[in-house]
Amino acid sequence: LIDYAEAICGKRYAYFIGWFTSTVYNPVIAATLAYIAATYFCMMLGLEMYGQANTGFSILFVFIIIVVNMLAPKLAGKIQVSTTVIKLTPIIAMGLIGSIIGIVNGNGITVFEAANATGVDRGFEGVFAGVCAFAFAYEGWIAATTINSELKNPQRDLPLALIIGGIFCTLIYMIYVYSMSATLSPSEIIACGDNLPKIAFSNVFGNIAGNIILAFVVISCLGTANGMTMCTLRGFYSLAIRDKGPNPKALSSVDETTGMPLVSSVVGIGLIVYILLVHIR
Repeated sequence: LIDYAEAICGKRYAYFIGWFTSTVYNPVIAATLAYIAATYFCMMLGLEMYGQANTGFSILFVFIIIVVNMLAPKLAGKIQVSTTVIKLTPIIAMGLIGSIIGIVNGNGITVFEAANATGVDRGFEGVFAGVCAFAFAYEGWIAATTINSELKNPQRDLPLALIIGGIFCTLIYMIYVYSMSATLSPSEIIACGDNLPKIAFSNVFGNIAGNIILAFVVISCLGTANGMTMCTLRGFYSLAIRDKGPNPKALSSVDETTGMPLVSSVVGIGLIVYILLVHIR
C-alpha cells in the first residue's frame, strides 16, 4: 500500500499512510477479527459469547497466529490460501441453493420489490452504507500488496490475483447476500443478530448444518486475522527500508532463517496484543 501511495501522492503522503496502517488500522482489524472468531467459537461450543471463555480464546487465537507468522511465514501464506478455499465452500453452496429456494418460494422476487419500493430519494442511502461494508470486507485486496516483494513475479502475478480475485469475490458475495435475503425476511434478518449465519443455514440445510457453519465462520475470521497480522508484522519494515520511522536500521533487519523482518514483527506483535487487551477490557 505504501508503494502505491508513494507513486500516486508522493513520499510524505506514503509516510503518513504507513504510520497509520502500521500502528492503528492493521493491528486493530487483526485483533478485532481474533475476538470475533472467539465469539463465534464460543457460540459453537454453547458457551457465553462475551465472557471469560471469549477472552481466553481471543488471546489463544492471536498467540497461534503470531507464532505461525513468526516461525513459518510460508506456512502462514498457505494457511491464508486454505482458509479462503474453506470459507468459500459454504458461501457458494448457500448462494446457489438459497437462490433456488428464493425463486421457488417467491422471496427472491420480494427482495427486488422491497429494494424498488425505497424510492429514488432514499435509494442511495443503502448504496453508501453498502460501500462502507464492502470497503471493510475487501480489505484483503489492499492487504495482499504487503507481500509483493516476496512474490516470484509480482509485476505479473499480483495484478492478475487482484483483478480476478476481486471480480470473483464480488460475484460470489452478491449471490450469497441475495440468497440470504431470499431465505429470510428483512425483519427476520434484523432479529437474528449474530446468529444470522446459523439460522439461515439451518433453514436451508437443517440444524446440523447450522452448527457446522459456525466452524466455517470461525475459520473465515481467523484466516482474515492471519492476513492482517501478516500486514502488521511487515508494517514498520516497509517504512524502514525507505529510511523512515524510528531506528530504520533495526526495523529493516531481516532474519536469515525465516526471512521475516524480526524487529518490525516484534513491534507489530506488541501493537496487536495491546489493542486486543484494551478491547477486552
